[in-house]
Amino acid sequence: MHEIRTEQQPDHHFRSEIPNIVYELGLSPIAFIIYSYLKRIAGDTGSCFKSIANLIKPMGISESSYKKYRKELTEKFDILGGLPLIRVEERKKKNGTNETTLITIVPIWRENGDYFRNLTENKKTSNGFSDDPGGGREKTPWGREKTTKKEPSNKNPSFKKDLVVTRPFQKKGGDLGASPLRDFSKEKSYVDCLNDEEREVHDMVTGHDPCTGKRFNSNDLCAWFKARSYTPSQVILAFEVYLQDEQAYLENELKHQAGEKQKPRDLGCMQAIMCKAIKDSRKPRSAGYEANKRLVRDLMKNPAWSNVLYMTERYVKIRSAHICEELPFTLPKSQFSSILRGYCERITRSY
Repeated sequence: MHEIRTEQQPDHHFRSEIPNIVYELGLSPIAFIIYSYLKRIAGDTGSCFKSIANLIKPMGISESSYKKYRKELTEKFDILGGLPLIRVEERKKKNGTNETTLITIVPIWRENGDYFRNLTENKKTSNGFSDDPGGGREKTPWGREKTTKKEPSNKNPSFKKDLVVTRPFQKKGGDLGASPLRDFSKEKSYVDCLNDEEREVHDMVTGHDPCTGKRFNSNDLCAWFKARSYTPSQVILAFEVYLQDEQAYLENELKHQAGEKQKPRDLGCMQAIMCKAIKDSRKPRSAGYEANKRLVRDLMKNPAWSNVLYMTERYVKIRSAHICEELPFTLPKSQFSSILRGYCERITRSY
């Protein structure tokens, strides 16, 4: 027989207490986890000076997520009378180097008591709480009510209709994910933040259907304008570069199907090509680009030059006993032909 252990006086040591009003603030799950862990370390009015590395390890989150959602706890909440949940102080050592951040827990027990006493006196409910702040339906930290499934019976064959599950942060008649303290209907979408010129470029780029891969993501392009500060002219030039690469790919694919050429290399993602074009300051090919390539092709038809000229997509490589040069096709036609002619004359004299 196993001995059943009973405790006459429950051991309430080694615990941390969260005021019930915190569940009414509409915190994101990660922000709630950070606040709970800071309360565990600092208590009700204490401070925490642990390093970020030591804080994020037990919580299982990244440093960027920690810094992002910690800001949510420093905001001033109207329901708390303008108080934040924590205060963050950046510190420096005497030699000027960075010290660990000092985080102080703001005491909100008085605001917690006043809030629920008013609810009790006015006999109102808020977000599923009953008149008694300690009673009513049991809830999880993010507002999800725990429901009990009714047993099926002959008297109630449609018992499933009686089950009511409240989604987290769901308003009455609202969409899933709407915080009780945030009205998403008044917020603008990413596209609405663009000016007329950016909007026109956005519609042109995102409306293009690439031959390979997916279309350009609308939110990513908006981030190019607002976060990366790319100008519409930069995006248009990158888009023209992609269109030329796409046209060359389709031509090579047709030649491959006709048996005239090997299978072309994959074109790749439209978004990646445009991003690389902007970073490399790559401009769309001029009219002389194709003329320079045709000039090299005509020269390579001669067996004497086919072993000297090596043609790539962007330049021609000239190799001989005395010369090893690369000539880009982006040069003007007259300049390209004169330089190439000079190299050919030097090679002819050397032979």
